[in-house]
Amino acid sequence: DFSNKELQAWLRKVIEEMPPKRREVILLSMKRMTNDEISLKLNISQNTVKKHKKEAYAVIKAAVKSDLFIFSIFF
Repeated sequence: DFSNKELQAWLRKVIEEMPPKRREVILLSMKRMTNDEISLKLNISQNTVKKHKKEAYAVIKAAVKSDLFIFSIFF
């Protein structure tokens, strides 16, 4: 069983491996900022914010699938 701290550490590691702008967008999104707020803060378009979020979620989803597969092999 993952503890909350272990899950946060795992997610932080996945996010740290993202390109800087994508990482910044997803971290701001996790702070409950809207796409409009992120767009204004980073001086990028809302479409760019959406693109970074979509790509970040895809990376997180792939990491979850990969780690679950590895976990299933050993347990």
